[in-house]
Amino acid sequence: MNIRQRIYLGFVSIFIFIALFVGAVASIMMEMNGNTNEIGHDLYTKVQLTHEVQFTLGAMNEGLTNLLMDEEPDEALRTIYGARESLRSINERLAPMIETAQGKQHYGETARLYTEYEAMTDRYIRLASEGDTSAAEAMLRADIQPKGAALQASLTLFIEYQEELMMSRVETTGEQHRQGQAVMWGGVAMLLILCGVTALGVVRSSVRSIRKISDVMNEVQALDSAAALPRMKTSASDEMGVIAAAYNRMADALEEHTRQEAANSRWLEEQNWVKSNVAGVMNATQGAREIKAFGERFLAHVVPTTGAVAGALYFADPDGMPDRFARIAAYALDPAEAARERVFERGQGLVGQCAADGAVIERAAPPHYLKVVSGLGEGDAAYVTLLPIRFEDRIVAVLELGGFAPLERVVREFLTELTSGGIGVSLRALSSNMRVQALLSESQTYVEELQTQSEELQQQQEELRSLNEKLAEQFRYSEQRSLELDQIRVELEKQAGELQASSQFKSEFLANISHELRTPMNSLLILAQMLADDAEGRLSGKQREYAQTILYSGNELLGLINDVLDLSKIEAGQMEPSMESFSLDEFANAAERQFRGVAEKKGLAFDVRTDPTLADAEFVGDPRMLQQIVNNLLSNAFKFTETGTVSLRVFSEEASSGETSDGAKTVNVSFQVRDTGIGIPADKHGLIFEAFRQADGKTTRKYGGTGLGLSISKELATILGGAIRLESVEGSGSAFTATIPMKRLDRAARREAAAATASAEPRVPSGTVEEDGAENCRGKILLVDDDIRNVYALSAALLEQRYRVTFAEDGGAALAKLNEEPDIDLVLMDMMMPGIDGYEATRAIRADARFEKLPVIALTAKAMKQDRELCLEAGANDYLSKPVKLDKLLSLLRVWMDGSGGETA
Repeated sequence: MNIRQRIYLGFVSIFIFIALFVGAVASIMMEMNGNTNEIGHDLYTKVQLTHEVQFTLGAMNEGLTNLLMDEEPDEALRTIYGARESLRSINERLAPMIETAQGKQHYGETARLYTEYEAMTDRYIRLASEGDTSAAEAMLRADIQPKGAALQASLTLFIEYQEELMMSRVETTGEQHRQGQAVMWGGVAMLLILCGVTALGVVRSSVRSIRKISDVMNEVQALDSAAALPRMKTSASDEMGVIAAAYNRMADALEEHTRQEAANSRWLEEQNWVKSNVAGVMNATQGAREIKAFGERFLAHVVPTTGAVAGALYFADPDGMPDRFARIAAYALDPAEAARERVFERGQGLVGQCAADGAVIERAAPPHYLKVVSGLGEGDAAYVTLLPIRFEDRIVAVLELGGFAPLERVVREFLTELTSGGIGVSLRALSSNMRVQALLSESQTYVEELQTQSEELQQQQEELRSLNEKLAEQFRYSEQRSLELDQIRVELEKQAGELQASSQFKSEFLANISHELRTPMNSLLILAQMLADDAEGRLSGKQREYAQTILYSGNELLGLINDVLDLSKIEAGQMEPSMESFSLDEFANAAERQFRGVAEKKGLAFDVRTDPTLADAEFVGDPRMLQQIVNNLLSNAFKFTETGTVSLRVFSEEASSGETSDGAKTVNVSFQVRDTGIGIPADKHGLIFEAFRQADGKTTRKYGGTGLGLSISKELATILGGAIRLESVEGSGSAFTATIPMKRLDRAARREAAAATASAEPRVPSGTVEEDGAENCRGKILLVDDDIRNVYALSAALLEQRYRVTFAEDGGAALAKLNEEPDIDLVLMDMMMPGIDGYEATRAIRADARFEKLPVIALTAKAMKQDRELCLEAGANDYLSKPVKLDKLLSLLRVWMDGSGGETA
């Protein structure tokens, strides 16, 4: 007999006993229950309805409060009017049920208070709808909230009266229940004895197998990892055997999943290590002005990063001797070898052969091949690796590394990406720049020689008058020098053109780096956000924590990419201020809201103050650049402050600095962020404003970060015409003060600026979204992208929002899909694709009269300044940079699909 049969037999026996008991007691309890229900039903219903009134009034009060606080007041209005309808419905049911005089008196007083309260809420809603926020808030506090408290108190009195009435009637029926209970308890005792005996027999027959399973589960719970789980051993053929087999299969699958998850985590860490170290090497070599200095900085970062112990860099000048590779820098070579000049022709030795083949050479070194010397001793390197460095389709340099062990796989990936990317570009640009400088120096020498010769000719004019032939020869020599100078000028112009092309290549390289980094991050962040939200509730708490960790790390990496691109835009002169009028008081309040949660989490006091003389004025400046400066300063303050206070103060150090022609005054406004943190040593005050530098630069430092925030803030302040000054003592906190000149508007200028700002704001399309049910489709979207990760992530997110999604892998397939399915409502177009890219495909869509008004939203991982303009010029209606933020994408879809359309962004 298996467990199911034993349980069924036990339950059948128990049901028989219960049936006998119910048959004996049913007739007694039926009459008693009928009398009790008849007495208590109406009273209970009245109490329940009154509680519903209290709950509905609470929801109505919350809606009235949210009407001023929410950005979308329509939701609050729906809550208020829905609560009113519920109150009317409850009143229609409750009023006829009140029978006693005292109950009618309580209810009449409550109805009177609600009538006054509803009249007040009508006036309050009218004030809020007209935009009179201050009057509405004053009425909420002075009238509505006290009246609502009085109404709740009246309801409480009514509920207490009804409950007392119900209890008095219940007591009259209590004696009848006691008589019936005496009979019932006797039967219950017999029933419990019979059921207990039956259940004990069934449980004892099943508990042995269950205990085995419990022991295995306890053993699993005690494990720290799911990599090696215990297995269940049972030979039973009943349900316990099935459970054991299912558990063993689950354990196999979980162990495999754990191994796969560990492998994925290692891959992400390796990619992060590669990208960050490539960026570090590029930044370290950026300021070099000579080939030798470039090579020394390059090797100083590459050799320790790869784990090598020695290294050398060989360079062939493309404009001089492109097949002759000379050693320009070395790292930790033996002194005798370092003093020797090393030059290799293409194909000569391992260095020349690496340049000729364009392939990596990795060999085990024989004894005494490469000696490594330190202060503690010396030894032979066991492995040597040579890597070619490319510029376009040429090998311009060779990197040689020596080490005690072969290079790891992730180190090879790092070296491959480094040598095939921007290092060759930097070497070529530096070489061209040095050649231009040499030509300029040579040209200056020629000019000085000509000036000297001209002076000599003037001094000897009288003596050479009789020597016409010699004078003619000197004239011919001067003409020849002039021709040489013309040739030099042409060569200089050619080199200047090459230098400009190199600069353009650098900008394009940065844009491509942005695309390559943002494209995989797009799907990563979208899928991580969906996993962290866990709308279907399928993930465990630990799995949601993993997803949130991935999302947080991805956003941190995205912030680092944005900082690097911002710094590149600043260096290229591509960031310009966008002036508009705004309130300093609102600016400071926004900063307080953004960092209030951080302060509460760390237990710090956070004080934000704006000078009263500035709070009511309007200023003209770039609020986005100012916000980035203040956010960077506040982030650093919270990061380096463990206890105490962080404060933000906005003030003006002087009444005014001048007056413009339009009547506005120029004022130096200061934004001071002060903290009680660790402070900064005096010798590090200038260092912290350099990119990728921190006051504590050790690898074991307590506080993380890239060091870009202060560098970007300083550059942005310079663009705005201001500066940042630092006051700090180590151990006593710091104070960063950003002083920015801004125009303070008078009333007339303020009205003109407000009118200009209002006219410049894009028109928000009007209309409503009609939704008949969750099963209805909200529109059909064509997603054009050659990266299947982005297609998967975006499709999953859009399907959850009830959009239909169709897919095309490039521009040509997108045009064919539009011809096949003309009912498409919107196109999400990736701009960087092989074959027909997004720009060409968008122009082709706009050229077709059928799709002239079809909304097209451009998606691109490039984040340079001109990319948005290029997308809009191609015919796109709007623009989103990758990684795509779901809330912004869904907002654009509501504008262009659910609404009535919009102007071109």
